[in-house]
Amino acid sequence: IIGTLIGTGIFASPGPLFDSVNCTQTSFMIWAFAGIICTIGAFAYAELGTMFPESGGDYQYLARAYGKKMALVFGWSFITILNPIGTAGISGVLGRYAVDMIIYFKTGTSHSDDMPWVVRSFSIGSILVMGMINIFFLEGGKYASNILAMFKIGGMCMLIVIGSMQAAKNHAQSEAFSIPIEQSSHNISDYVSALCFAFFAYNGFNNINLGLGELRDPERNLKRAVWIAMPFVTILFLLANFAFFSILSSHDLRHVHSLSLHAGHTVLGQPGGFMMAGTVVASALGSINANIWAGSRLLVIMAKDNAIIPYPIGKVWARTGTQATAMGILVVQASIHALISLDFKTFSKIYSAVGWTWYGLSILGLLYLRKKKPTFPRPVKVFWPLALVF
Repeated sequence: IIGTLIGTGIFASPGPLFDSVNCTQTSFMIWAFAGIICTIGAFAYAELGTMFPESGGDYQYLARAYGKKMALVFGWSFITILNPIGTAGISGVLGRYAVDMIIYFKTGTSHSDDMPWVVRSFSIGSILVMGMINIFFLEGGKYASNILAMFKIGGMCMLIVIGSMQAAKNHAQSEAFSIPIEQSSHNISDYVSALCFAFFAYNGFNNINLGLGELRDPERNLKRAVWIAMPFVTILFLLANFAFFSILSSHDLRHVHSLSLHAGHTVLGQPGGFMMAGTVVASALGSINANIWAGSRLLVIMAKDNAIIPYPIGKVWARTGTQATAMGILVVQASIHALISLDFKTFSKIYSAVGWTWYGLSILGLLYLRKKKPTFPRPVKVFWPLALVF
């Protein structure tokens, strides 16, 4: 869960979120609120996952609660909207950082906005590379995930350390922190947008349910994973925001795409900027890898269920031992979205709106199943008012 949650969202969302609400204190409250909501959601999904310990996630839960037709609609929206848009949005962040890294290494500045097609090339290239690793190597995605996870966590730790250094240097009196809470936005739509950015960053709290059939002892390990991962990631995200606010000005937070690069440069000079940008690229690759893995699992299950998807799409290639056709379909869709647009704000809003609608329906389904199947074994049971809050 930790490896899935720590992706590009925490590096790309703080700026747009701050720009929406116009106050660091309000930003912290939104990040904390979103973390609490996602923690509740993770426990609710742990209940569903231990009730039905098989791969498929929401597809399985919606089918149990509302019937196959609802599950089919979710499956198609996930395969055609959520998964490719999520992957394209992440690849767009990677593309900008990759181009900024190259320009920054040569000139000490970053101007990826002037090179949209170069950014697109890097974005699509990253999707294709991670797709080929997963398609042609049975354990490729797993090894890539483990290696990239080290870069992710190392980069987060580095960001928090340099943020603490800058806060100590400025006695925690940065310009961004000086904005009074009274200057927070008074427009409700700005708070909706801010929550979309935060939820996009926390997205992935339920990804493990998509491949739950491959998890050993899910009753024990799923509950433990949620207890450890969600509070840890919430605290980590709050510390990362503290670091950004300690290092960068409010102008930078609003207008700079490559926040991590600028944060690293401000404190450690060119080497720091280059290392922090590299961390974001590694995080994005890890998130793309996770999306391809998760999406392919659902596509395979839908094909086996004859959910208007030809059965051969779900077959494992004898040559590679992977679900190559399913992965290839997801890679092509994500590449098309990345070719059309790289607007992170738009992608994150669409993803959050569609994705959280389905998450909410799954949690309502959980409450319905408690009445429909009151005696069904539930190794994990979330307090029902909390599930209702979600």
